[in-house]
Amino acid sequence: SELLLASCSQDSLIRVWRLCAKSATDTSAEDDHTVIKMKEDVFEVKDRGMVLVFAVSLETVLAGHENWVYGVNWQPPVYKGGELQQPLTLLSASMDKTMIIWAPEEGSGVWVEQVRVGEVGGNTLGFYGCQMSPDGSMILAHAFHGALHLWCKDQDKEVTIMTV
Repeated sequence: SELLLASCSQDSLIRVWRLCAKSATDTSAEDDHTVIKMKEDVFEVKDRGMVLVFAVSLETVLAGHENWVYGVNWQPPVYKGGELQQPLTLLSASMDKTMIIWAPEEGSGVWVEQVRVGEVGGNTLGFYGCQMSPDGSMILAHAFHGALHLWCKDQDKEVTIMTV
């Protein structure tokens, strides 16, 4: 009943939005000013005579890049125990020549940077887009001049190390 949507922009920030279905009773209830909660924007979608109500709210703002963020991509869903599961892992690519893997911390749920990879120096521009393998062991970026950059997780290390 809920969906997370990631967006990126030229202000170097990534925003993660929470979209959820609402019932008609949820939208007609008066605001309770004694409860602290995120602001929700509620909207209706009319489809074949049915009216569906949804709410969208800002889940988090991720700041870690120093230039325009051109691409964000969720880790693809994987089958575990015969069930399709979607990892909450987000990959971002920026014109600052870095890619960042983001995920919420287990205890607090706060989104933090897990891994940062990229290019140092040179006269090239950064990355336009990115993709993550389903198991999260490889990430790929395509650069302004058409180059592909691939990083692989070192399986022998306890700490996540990505190598070119």
